[in-house]
Amino acid sequence: MRKTLFSVLLGLALLLPFRSEAQVSPELLKAVHLIYNVQFSQANKIIENFVKTHPDDGAGYLLRGIATEWRQFSLNKGKSLNPTIMADFQKARRIAAEKYEKNKSIENAVLLATAYVYVSKKQIDSGHSAQAGLSLKKAKNLMEPVLQKDPNNMYASFSIGIFNYFSDNVPSGFKWLAKLLGFKGDRHKGLALLKQAAKSPTLTQGDAQYMLLYILSQKEGNYPAALVYAQKLHNRYPNNPVFIFDIAEMQFRTKKIAPARKNFTKFISYCEKNKGRCSQDFRYLSNYFMTWSYIDEKDYNNAKIYLEKAKELDNKRYKDRTSDLKKWTKLVD
Repeated sequence: MRKTLFSVLLGLALLLPFRSEAQVSPELLKAVHLIYNVQFSQANKIIENFVKTHPDDGAGYLLRGIATEWRQFSLNKGKSLNPTIMADFQKARRIAAEKYEKNKSIENAVLLATAYVYVSKKQIDSGHSAQAGLSLKKAKNLMEPVLQKDPNNMYASFSIGIFNYFSDNVPSGFKWLAKLLGFKGDRHKGLALLKQAAKSPTLTQGDAQYMLLYILSQKEGNYPAALVYAQKLHNRYPNNPVFIFDIAEMQFRTKKIAPARKNFTKFISYCEKNKGRCSQDFRYLSNYFMTWSYIDEKDYNNAKIYLEKAKELDNKRYKDRTSDLKKWTKLVD
């Protein structure tokens, strides 16, 4: 959950839908739920059938790319699927652009903006920051008029909320790019729009909740508020290991140690049963936080169990945490 400006805009494959539930095929709605709950085989069958029967609808290609990216993220596949994901996002963009040129309806504008946001995400993944910024700005320019015409459009609220928050919180290394592209946002407006989207029972609700979880925990340090969204996501998608880790961390951060340990143990057990499916970072942090919890209680016997695993998994990316491991080793020996 630690990302730069543009890569965080979708987290890791957040779903930004573009139609109301009434307009979306019930089968696609089912596929969305399956994607988030890491049931990719079932989701892909539905999506492939939709693409086959609706080859000129960008929704199918966009959802297929989203499903592939969630599979890449939650099953720890690195960058291996990036070309396939980008191909689907670009095809969705091309189809959406053609439709928008013929009919500049709100629905077509939102679909095109959504495609641009996802293309931007993959451009960042490929190291093309300037191109990503331009794509993102095109999305923003398409969505602002939508929000003006329809203030209750939750899809526009979500995307414009993201743009405003992160444009007002640009990491120092990206300030030159933000200035070059004319990015200017309002953090408070961004949070308000995201919270609005998170309350609404639409397809964007889960995405807004996931983004708020990131913002409130990593940017605002408001762990109690972040825990609310972590709990909602975990309750709705209990099979997703990412959400299991997230709720465990937020529980730990809010001093809810017993449930945090239960969920960290659940996550560690999942990783043991599904070799290679969990990232080293999440496995490391799970054992790090478990060690910390027992160190605070001076329960050094239990702390040592998790400390040894944390040391084994430590990739030295977090110097302060590596320092903690060294300090804790002296206590438990």
